[in-house]
Amino acid sequence: LAFSSACGPACHQCFDQISAAHFAMREQFIKTHFSLVDAFVSPSRMLAERYIQWGIPEHKMHVIANGTPDVEPAEHRYVPRGESRNRFAFFGQITPYKGAHVLADAAALLAADEDVEEFRVDMYGNIAMQLPEFRDAFFARIDKAPEALSYHGAYRPEQLSKLMEEVDWVVVPSTWWENSPLVIAEALRHRRPVICGDIGGMAEQVPHEVNGLQFRAGDAHSLADTMKRAMDEKGLWDALVSRLKTPHDITQCAGDYMSLFESLTEGHAEGPHLYSAGKRKAA
Repeated sequence: LAFSSACGPACHQCFDQISAAHFAMREQFIKTHFSLVDAFVSPSRMLAERYIQWGIPEHKMHVIANGTPDVEPAEHRYVPRGESRNRFAFFGQITPYKGAHVLADAAALLAADEDVEEFRVDMYGNIAMQLPEFRDAFFARIDKAPEALSYHGAYRPEQLSKLMEEVDWVVVPSTWWENSPLVIAEALRHRRPVICGDIGGMAEQVPHEVNGLQFRAGDAHSLADTMKRAMDEKGLWDALVSRLKTPHDITQCAGDYMSLFESLTEGHAEGPHLYSAGKRKAA
């Protein structure tokens, strides 16, 4: 099996110091070697389709969702009658592309909205490996953020269940396409609806108004409006929770790979989506 990232002559548009001819030669070199590969695996349909568009044979492409630890969902917090599900959280790395700045700006917009009475945004994530300029800009934004927003630093995986107990919504505000974010799978395992950008692997994992809500990726005003709706619309949170499906765990993911290995040795692997969400489609 092979894992890689598709690239072609169009890369010259972003890396103009490298010629289009060089990228074309590189693409041909990679595809020559890829012709020897029996199967390719992607954790999302979005990425699989990009590879197929790039030239990977459709029958060699398979989708196997990443597995998450099989842990008991965190209890939902008690909300007294008349109060709203108004607690939001960000989990993950703090990088220029994960959209923490979009969430901070959305929190500032909500704090300035006279119609918004009370809410809370908690950010958990590691920023230690980022460039000093980015860290300085991030903390400057946090310093100016409303009291409703708090940055708590990095967390350990074993702490996630406890942290989720105080969370109603998990926000994934990435400004890039993502692939198959584990933070979304973790949120769904803990039965928390997700608010995410409307692009890429995020949108694939969180269809709008099914198990969460989408907003215009990178748009703090759109995110603020979506968070306000999440707090104000009666019955919305309960409806989304009722439609949540538990994502595959690590054991199920391993089983999907074993099934694929077995089919390859038997010489009849099919599909681009034969192995999807752990269920083998009928031939």
